[in-house]
Amino acid sequence: MTKHLHFISLTKSLWQTLKFSGITWLLVGVEFCDFWTGLGVRPFLLLLLLYVSLIYSLPFIGIPSLVTIGLFQDSLYHYPLGFWSCQYLILYLFLIYQHKNRLVSNLIFSWGYFLIFLLFAVVLQSLGWYYLTHQSVPVLRIMPDFLFTLSLYPLFTWAIFRLSRKLMLRAEKR
Repeated sequence: MTKHLHFISLTKSLWQTLKFSGITWLLVGVEFCDFWTGLGVRPFLLLLLLYVSLIYSLPFIGIPSLVTIGLFQDSLYHYPLGFWSCQYLILYLFLIYQHKNRLVSNLIFSWGYFLIFLLFAVVLQSLGWYYLTHQSVPVLRIMPDFLFTLSLYPLFTWAIFRLSRKLMLRAEKR
């Protein structure tokens, strides 16, 4: 009987992990759509998801997902293998540090912490780009993407919380 319950628990856990991974890959796909080119901005949805997942302890992105997504981006953009994975792991470590030192759960302060994270991510990506191409990243080209991502934070956080709560409640009912 206990083996049967253990199998059911393992199946539920695996199913929930697959659901959250599916949502993560869906957002990755949306971020890389050419739809954004027509709008003139491309939000950093993966950075939003990474921040919200780690800061609020939601099970969307873990280290294996970051490495896999990074390798996918390397192949998509023809960067050296591991370039994006290393950047995502550095951002992950930065978020762990920020999560440990974060004291306030107010939306305004959380938004400010996200601003710091986003600035750190853009600087890290710009340095990586400079290292690879020996060309600086035009700040004016990134600015609309940066501001659009920053403005999406409250809505995105609300939607992710709502979605994760719904998925977790469904898993508990089963």
